[in-house]
Amino acid sequence: MRPWGGGDGEGKTYPLVDSAMLEAEALIAVVRELSYARSLAEVMEAVTHAARTLLGADGVSFVLREGDLCYYADENAIGPLWKGRRFPMSACISGWCMEHGQAVAIPDISLDPRIPQDAYRPTFVKSLAMAPVRQEKPIAAIGAYWATLHNPGPKEVQRLQAVADAAALAIAYVQVNQQASDQERAGGALHDRSGMFEAVMEHIPVGVMIASAPGMTIQRVSAHGLSRMRRKEEETAAINAEEHPEAWQLFDQEGARLLPADQLPLTRATKLGELVENEQLNLKLADGSFLPILCSAAPIRDHEGRITGGVAVWQDITERVKADEAQQLLVRELNHRVKNLFSVVVGIIGLTARSSTNVKDMADALIGRVVALSRAHGMIGPAIASDAVARESNLQDFLTTLISPHLTRADGHLRLSGPACTIGSNAITSLALVFHELATNAHKYGALSSAEGHVDISWREEGEHLLLRWIERGGPAIEAAPERLSFGSQLIQRTVKRQLGGNISFDWRRSGLKVELSLPAAKLYS
Repeated sequence: MRPWGGGDGEGKTYPLVDSAMLEAEALIAVVRELSYARSLAEVMEAVTHAARTLLGADGVSFVLREGDLCYYADENAIGPLWKGRRFPMSACISGWCMEHGQAVAIPDISLDPRIPQDAYRPTFVKSLAMAPVRQEKPIAAIGAYWATLHNPGPKEVQRLQAVADAAALAIAYVQVNQQASDQERAGGALHDRSGMFEAVMEHIPVGVMIASAPGMTIQRVSAHGLSRMRRKEEETAAINAEEHPEAWQLFDQEGARLLPADQLPLTRATKLGELVENEQLNLKLADGSFLPILCSAAPIRDHEGRITGGVAVWQDITERVKADEAQQLLVRELNHRVKNLFSVVVGIIGLTARSSTNVKDMADALIGRVVALSRAHGMIGPAIASDAVARESNLQDFLTTLISPHLTRADGHLRLSGPACTIGSNAITSLALVFHELATNAHKYGALSSAEGHVDISWREEGEHLLLRWIERGGPAIEAAPERLSFGSQLIQRTVKRQLGGNISFDWRRSGLKVELSLPAAKLYS
């Protein structure tokens, strides 16, 4: 068996997989290394190195099932674990994992009753994850351990399970190969290795595409790849390089330019011997939508170094792209709020100065308004801070607190009318964002920018909805509706529709803006 490249367990470091493509490459590397294994010992050596590399763990053990016992057959760790020892299945977390046929993650071993504390106390282990080798009637388990408290997430457990699944295939292959060798020594037959390859291509959780040289003819696509591309196997057979752009519709990262054949990662690897790493591209599907992928490709060479083909590995990164877009939106929202906040503060200072007769009166009024503004801003803080906690609030008190920083006098500018109504904690931040934007715009451009202006807010229940009406009067005349909605108005619309599940309409009347909202009670009161 060829030596594994991740380290030897004697103090060397193991790089943590930090991107979708690195994970795909590592899984392919695991399968490649396991294909050279000719014994159970070689399988265990490769698997313990691979699991430690994929998870960035401080140790990994390979546990075999021996009847009612768990045998810790091999390990790769920063310190000794239990290699060579046997424990009852009922007194070992690996036994629980094999008996139930499911993976388990334990962030703190001291709090889990399934952990034999006496056995773990002499070790460095604080947290662990365990996955069965073969989920139906498991024959072994692989454990990953951390020296500090660590919460293994779903991705890490999936990686560990993927290595365990590959180990199951390799063990089955070793067993069959040993049987075939015995048959050969007794005059038996040759063993066909294609079964393992077929199993890998059927179950590996990434897209894999293999092509042959020199014609760049597609030989095989993994089942996961076909599924994500929404294609059938017969649609991919024997496609050559010249047909790739039309067949695959692979676009650049922005989704604006169709890549020609000579720029496809697999073509570059197979024809030019180029190693392509972590290219973000877009695969256009039959329905016209784009599937964002992270792709790498490498040439396949024979023992003399000649290129005989190429392999491309790619991962669906839709969720990562969505997360990036959401983060960009949050940054835009934060910038928008900060600019508005400065504008409101400047306006408050100006209006306070004009309405004050002396410095003390101005200071007292200004301090009160800035403090009120701070309270109102705090109510919408959770919209951009996921760890903030919102509380229930009376609607009239809520609106008064939120809008009072924008008023130039204590009464007259804001008129509220409606039945008693309590806003639930799940809706308060979204509703605060809506009325904060309306009040800010009114302060900058509408009724609250004028000493004579005022805002009427009324609400009433109608069936399963709460109807709210915002009407501005006495402010600057509106000459015409805007040609397009500002970012603030777009933010209001998106919040009402997506977060509150309601509807909103704007009416830019000459006498002042009128806004009507219809919000489902189930969303508003929860």
